[in-house]
Amino acid sequence: MKTVTVTVAQPELRKLVEEAFGGTAVVLAYGEKRVKLERYIPVSGAVDFDLEADSAELEAELLKGVRGIFTPYSRQDLDAIVERVRAEKASR
Repeated sequence: MKTVTVTVAQPELRKLVEEAFGGTAVVLAYGEKRVKLERYIPVSGAVDFDLEADSAELEAELLKGVRGIFTPYSRQDLDAIVERVRAEKASR
């Protein structure tokens, strides 16, 4: 964790924002007061995907987008999903 006084941070604010955005923990100190500078991730809008961790959810959302949210899954889609889930559970 990087702690910087407000006085020192002022001329380096852009650099500190880039560091915080990149994942470095940055704390701004003003006397005894401390605040954490961290990346803001909006609730809606652009989302960072982790294709390894989010693959099932991502697939479901992409299918909704392509087919529409009210289009039912075909029997083949459901069978493929069941097989994938069984394989994922077996590998755990």
